[in-house]
Amino acid sequence: MSVENGANGYYAFANQRLWYQRPNVDSSGLVGYLQYGHTGSHAAPVNTYYGAGLTAAGLVPGRSQDTVSFGVAQSELNTSMGFAPSELMFQTAYTANFTIGPPANYWTFTAIAAFTYIPEPGLSPDLPGASVVSLRLVTLF
Repeated sequence: MSVENGANGYYAFANQRLWYQRPNVDSSGLVGYLQYGHTGSHAAPVNTYYGAGLTAAGLVPGRSQDTVSFGVAQSELNTSMGFAPSELMFQTAYTANFTIGPPANYWTFTAIAAFTYIPEPGLSPDLPGASVVSLRLVTLF
């Protein structure tokens, strides 16, 4: 483990509506995004990060609040900490939103199912590709 005083960096995020399924009716359609982050820190496992993806919102019939997303990320890793030079990751996810209860006193739940694949994990070049399925249930109260 490394310790460093005064480490800094920056992160940028941009997103853009690419297509409306029903213009002037609702927000269903396709959104694209780009991400970039960098730090010169000697204590951070990731020094540079690039990400991009697409999110389809409200395209599943009868599920106007749901989204389907696909993203790809590339991380340039800190080799002085024993990591490989880089790591590539792919992820696809489905987010379903549910409202339960009477209108005056309802609960909102978000269920997220995701599949992530990392062809060559950066922890070690000897590791096989990693596949992860995650399920989350979120509610605010």
